Amino acid sequence: MPTSAATPAEVELDLARTFKLLTYFAVLGVAAGVLFAMSASVSWREWLSMVGALLVVAGGCTMTSALVGFVFGIPRSLQDGKTDEGGYVNNTSLEQISDWLTKILVGVGLTELRQVPGALRDLASYVTANLGVKVPSAVAISLILFWLGYGFFFAYLLTRIRLRGILARADHAARGLLQSATAEKVEQAVDKLDLSGIDASDPLARVPSSVRADAAALAKIPIGEAQDTQALRRLGKANLAAGKFQDAATTFAKARKREPQDLDLVREEARALIFAKKYPEAVELVQAALECTTRLSDRRGLTELLMFALVYSPAPKGYEETIRVYEAAPRELLELSAAVHAYAACAYGQRFHFAQQQPGDYAAALAAAQKAVQMDQAWRPVLRAALEGGGVDDDLADFRVGDGYKELRALLGVAP
Repeated sequence: MPTSAATPAEVELDLARTFKLLTYFAVLGVAAGVLFAMSASVSWREWLSMVGALLVVAGGCTMTSALVGFVFGIPRSLQDGKTDEGGYVNNTSLEQISDWLTKILVGVGLTELRQVPGALRDLASYVTANLGVKVPSAVAISLILFWLGYGFFFAYLLTRIRLRGILARADHAARGLLQSATAEKVEQAVDKLDLSGIDASDPLARVPSSVRADAAALAKIPIGEAQDTQALRRLGKANLAAGKFQDAATTFAKARKREPQDLDLVREEARALIFAKKYPEAVELVQAALECTTRLSDRRGLTELLMFALVYSPAPKGYEETIRVYEAAPRELLELSAAVHAYAACAYGQRFHFAQQQPGDYAAALAAAQKAVQMDQAWRPVLRAALEGGGVDDDLADFRVGDGYKELRALLGVAP
């Protein structure tokens, strides 16, 4: 018949009884060693030497087998985190090993067990020969087996019972930080950080220093402690605001594996890759996403990201691909996005600089800049900075002087 779940008090009582029993065994093992030493007709100096040697052997056996018990007892992490134990379940490796050993013993045959006593005697002889005191082989074998077994079961039970709760509490603490008001404030600041007007030399120039400090504290949370998509999303944005762009991209990529259809995560990862100057990776990611969506609003955001990554890619491929994307874009998309016109203007300016200053590129850059400013005045200072040059973004600097370029200078408010 089904049994009711144990209460926390009952669980703690069972744990206390278990560890009390293990303590009794430890005391018994130490007492047996001391009693053996007392039975020997030796001086006090030799007696202390013998007890110390026995304790050294006991400690070595215990720690060796405890390491094995710890490995077998480490709880497995569930990627979805959908358990009452904070995303961890008991490790069943010991059960699997037990099953394998049973099958091996049946296959090989029990006759091979005859070699075990000889191996134990050899081990006992090796240990006692290097202790400097005389210990019978039977005692040494018993001592080794007792403490090997004790160390294994103590570490296995302690790890299996206690470590899962410790890890779960750590995960809950990390999850609490990622659900705090501070994490929400960082997330809102990052959401406002669009690509228009981004200074490539300092993408976070518009992020307040207080937000950066909060983000740096959140970014210390290991990626493995974010157990759900929302936590990963916030951790990724914290890494982004903290300037850890590659970590942000890795975090968003992990979240995207959980929600492969979430285009917001694609955009976040692409933005992180762009800030990390991983332009080819960003281009590949966005192009793959564009092939999977037909919705105009989604294609608009992805196209803006694609052109941003391309316009910063090495010439001549960067500006050539930017212009190709722009000229192939459908009219309805061009009517919605000022950003694509601004990036196109910069790409035409790059081609003018690298491709022997062909007049057609100036006309195309002027038309694209006019469209961008007409749709969104926020692009005027951005393009003005590209025209004035002197920084990372100097794509239109070739039009800074010369009578033939007055119209663009007037559009962007640059004195002749």
